[in-house]
Amino acid sequence: MRRTLVELMFLALGLGVAAGIASLAVWAVPGTGRAVWAVTYGVMVIDVLLQIRPIRRAWLLDHARAQTVDG
Repeated sequence: MRRTLVELMFLALGLGVAAGIASLAVWAVPGTGRAVWAVTYGVMVIDVLLQIRPIRRAWLLDHARAQTVDG
């Protein structure tokens, strides 16, 4: 379960960093909110898609380890 939680933490961190950078960009350049957030949402979708395989792999490894320890 630990590997899966680490991968989920990386995903959350990536989404948080994207939102933080977008917030700073909107603050720094007024009037660009719609464009900045549109790009940010695209980046967030890509981040989630890129994290699916590592999360799945970590879950499978955690599951296999639990099976060998339990059974």
